[in-house]
Parts: sequence; structure tokens; C-alpha cells
Amino acid sequence: MRGQQPSLLPCRWMGAAVSTAGRGHIEKGLPCQDASSVSLDGDVTALVMSDGAGSAKHSEHGAAIAIKTATRVLRETAPWTAPESFKEQLLTSCWSEMVARANELDCPVTELAATLAFVAVTGDFCIAGNLGDGIVAAFRGDKSEVLIGPERGEFANETMFLTSSHANKHLRITIKNPLGDYDGFAVMSDGAAESLYQRRKSVLAPALTRILSRFEEHTSTIVTNDIRESVMPLLTSRTRDDCSLAVLRQVRVDLDDLGNKSEAFQMEILGTDTSIGLRIRLFILRLQRIIGGMRKFLSDLERRFFLIERTDTANRP
Repeated sequence: MRGQQPSLLPCRWMGAAVSTAGRGHIEKGLPCQDASSVSLDGDVTALVMSDGAGSAKHSEHGAAIAIKTATRVLRETAPWTAPESFKEQLLTSCWSEMVARANELDCPVTELAATLAFVAVTGDFCIAGNLGDGIVAAFRGDKSEVLIGPERGEFANETMFLTSSHANKHLRITIKNPLGDYDGFAVMSDGAAESLYQRRKSVLAPALTRILSRFEEHTSTIVTNDIRESVMPLLTSRTRDDCSLAVLRQVRVDLDDLGNKSEAFQMEILGTDTSIGLRIRLFILRLQRIIGGMRKFLSDLERRFFLIERTDTANRP
């Protein structure tokens, strides 16, 4: 299927991101201090997650700032060309936004402490980063691997935050160029990792692969709802911590199979918001296939005439 012409093989990154308050916070009447987002529009696809420190009073503000700022910096820069410069810009931007918010809240910036994990893809380039105890995972079909694992501090439940000193030294960056056959990514908080990651063996749960496979038949909206309504209750039942899970999958669909999908799925794959836009894109794809077939036919015909002409010339006395 990968060998077909791109025009005959609609391909798109689809994603979902969900953060849910843990039982510990619900019982105390506290807000969810995790935040996550997926950005699918434009040239850069970004998956971002931040886990606010439980010991920081206003860490939910820090987490919200982290995902918003990281998404903006990832989309506005070319981080894969100068990763060290990108790291400095990312951390400086997050710090500045957190300081401004801390001033509004009249509290030390450390009260906004939060981790950060992300993946960004554009074309054949991918950059991933992890600061703290979150996990960045990558997928190749039904095979999974930990791309960047969690970093713990000296003591239990201690890790690194965007407000930590020497955050630059602890923000680990991985670049994939070319992207190769990676077709899926996931970022998760340590709360979600309680169920989806075996720390001793550094192995990811098979459930993650099954979640990503949902994108083969369903829209990002449906998968998001599935995670929120079916996956999150299972994750939060096994931990008192907040849980965040954000996933990204590159979906390829043969043109002949696309008609068997729902209209909403077809619209997302082909990047349109209207039914008329979908019809136009499908018409163009089918026309391209017809033209491609005609070109091949004419090329074969020309080659046959050439061979006939050579044979005829060679047989002349």
C-alpha cells in the first residue's frame, strides 16, 4: 500500500489528548493539575503533555502554560534544525509566561511547577522531548518502544520541572530524521503510566497499540471520547494521581477503501470541513488515478510502437 502514488493514498496524522483528575484530587475538591493537547492543523503536528506538581499550589496554571507555550514554539520554529537553540527558546518562553502568571497570582513561580513531554512531526522530521517523569512512546505498526523514559529525582516522587534549576540539562531531546516507518506516538503522565508502562522492564502495555489502531476506522473526535469515557476510568481506578494520555497516529487509507468509511472519517482524512469539499477532493483523487492510468497506458503503447518500428526496420531488406 505504501508503494502507491501519494494522490491515491490519502495520509494524515490523527490524534487525541485527554487529561483527567485523579481520585486523590477529586476527594479533596482539587482541580486536575495535568494538561494535554494535540494540534493537527498546519505544517507541524504537535502532541504535548504537562503534569503539574502535586506539591505546588497553582501547578494547574503551570501545566496549562506549558502546553500552550510548547505548542506555539514547536509550530513557530524549526526545532530539528537547531535543537539546542530550540531548547533555550522553549524553556525561556515557558519561564517568562509562568513568572507573569505567578505575579498575577501573587505567589512564587515554583508554585506553578510542571513537567513537559512532547512530540512534533512535519514532513519526514520528528522531534520529541521530555522533562520530568512523563513518558514519550513511539510505534511502528503493532510494535512499540519507549522513545524517552521518565527521569526521577534523588527521592521517591521527585522529578524535574520547568521551574527547576538546570532544567536545560534535564530536558532530553530526540530527533528522527528521516522519520522512517514510525507511524504513531504517545505521551503520558506518570499517573497514566501506572497502568500503561512496566517500569522495571521499560515495556509499554499492549493497550496503547489497540488505542492507536482505533484511528484506522474512527475520527479523532471519536477516539478522544473513547479515551475519556472508557480508558480514563480504568487508569484512574489504579492510581490516586491525575492521568494524561495523548496519542498520535499516521493513518493511510487506500482510495478504494475510503468509500467504506464514515463521511466524518473521510472528511478528516482529506482535510475538509464540508460535504461539498469532500466530494471535490474525492473527484480530484479519482481523476488523478484515471490520468495516471492513461499516462501508463500511453507510455506502454508508445513503447510497443517503438519496438514494432525497430523490428520492422530490422527486417527490411
